[in-house]
Amino acid sequence: MQKTNYYNKICFNHPLQICNEFGLLEHMAIKVMDFILGADSCDACHCSRSYHCTTKEKPVKRIRTVESILQDVKSLYDENASQGIRLKGEITKWSTDIEILEAVLEQKENEIRECCHELKKICPQFNFVDELNCVFTAMMAHARTLTSLEARKKADKMIENIKDIVNELSKE
Repeated sequence: MQKTNYYNKICFNHPLQICNEFGLLEHMAIKVMDFILGADSCDACHCSRSYHCTTKEKPVKRIRTVESILQDVKSLYDENASQGIRLKGEITKWSTDIEILEAVLEQKENEIRECCHELKKICPQFNFVDELNCVFTAMMAHARTLTSLEARKKADKMIENIKDIVNELSKE
């Protein structure tokens, strides 16, 4: 639809056709005459007046060429392709970050193992099971909240590794 400075009577049955074009005074006069005469159909298309609306717009038929459609499709494809390249780059970055975090996590696990061995040497009667039970409970509760199956398996493996350390130290 294209805006106009005058009123148009448009039929819903013939949306690309304008039945009448007129100014404000003509619009009011036509409304009054239709009411007085009880006119039920349009003079131009002969449809019922109830199928018409009066607006300051006119219908415009736009013809798109094959070239413009192809250009639109090409621009959408280019946009999606560039977004795909950007996302692949982000995936690679995140994969690298995950590998770094896993290496740091493994290092921290080894540090925990060393600290526990040193603690066992300093205090041979230390009960690791009693002291670390609340830590295991918190770790298991956090692992249950993970939504990734792979992340949950890794968390469970880490918990089992620390439990193995505790069991190993408890037997010594």
